[in-house]
Amino acid sequence: MTTTKPQWIKRRWEPRELVLIGVFAAAAKLSSLLIALAGGGMNPISLLGKNLVYTTLMIVLLTKVPKLWTLTLFTVVSMLVSVLLLGGSLTLLPAALAGALLGELFVVLSGGVHKPWAPWVAVGVYDFVSKMLSLGAVAYTHQTLTTNREAHLTLTTNREEEKEKRRERE
Repeated sequence: MTTTKPQWIKRRWEPRELVLIGVFAAAAKLSSLLIALAGGGMNPISLLGKNLVYTTLMIVLLTKVPKLWTLTLFTVVSMLVSVLLLGGSLTLLPAALAGALLGELFVVLSGGVHKPWAPWVAVGVYDFVSKMLSLGAVAYTHQTLTTNREAHLTLTTNREEEKEKRRERE
């Protein structure tokens, strides 16, 4: 006697899909790294090529695994690879996650994951939001560092002036 599982008991993710997500995340990071190294660093040409390959691999993945949360899982795996293996910055993780979640939301609002434009919408929103938030994080970090450096210089200058006044008094 064979029993079939009801539809609601079936697994959400098949192993093939999880392997595809992991392979695409690793391939995207590795290809981005190789393009940056082959291009001689982070010049505009290699940056454009790196982003083009990364975005293309995301669109192909979302076409092959058309399920909700694929982009978010890809982003988490990609950021883990970036942080743990490539020395990526943890400050960019919230921006990438926000971009992925908003990309998923826009896919749902535009008709669902099975529409032909869904991968394009998801990746477009992901790229735009994550890049804008990353620029904000970098600008905030730069402003904080600049402010701290200026405060340190002011404090150091004040201390030196006080020492000179003490010397003059003696």
